[in-house]
Amino acid sequence: MAVPAPVPSRLPANDPQSAGTTRAHLRLVAHEAGLTTAERQAVEIGRDDAFRFGWDAGLVGGRAGRRLMAALAGFVGIRGVMPLADDRLEKLRLFAAMMRRDDRRVHDLGEELRAGGLSAAALHEAITLALG
Repeated sequence: MAVPAPVPSRLPANDPQSAGTTRAHLRLVAHEAGLTTAERQAVEIGRDDAFRFGWDAGLVGGRAGRRLMAALAGFVGIRGVMPLADDRLEKLRLFAAMMRRDDRRVHDLGEELRAGGLSAAALHEAITLALG
C-alpha cells in the first residue's frame, strides 16, 4: 500500500493563488477577531458601572444629558458615571452595563454594534466579559 505524499501546509509564496488565499484568510480572521484592548477595557468599565448612579448617562440626550448629570452630581455631591469620549467604546460600555442589569434595550444596542462593524466573536466576548 502506497503512503500518500504529504500535503504542503502553504502554497508557494510566488504563486498568485496563494496571495489571494492569504488575503482572503486574513480578512476572515480580522472579521472574526475578538475585542481590542480598548474595547475590552470599555466592557470592563461598563460591568463595573452597571449599578452606579448615572450608568446610562450615554443614553440621556447627548450633551444636554451629560450637563444635567454633571449638574446633579455637583448639586447632590455624588459623582455619577461619565460617558466615554469615543462613541463606539461608549456603546460597548453601555452594552456591558445593560447586560449586567438585564436591560430590555440590550438587544437593540447589540444589533447596532453589529451593524457598526463589531464581529460576532467580539460581541460574544463582550457578553462573556460583562456577565463574568
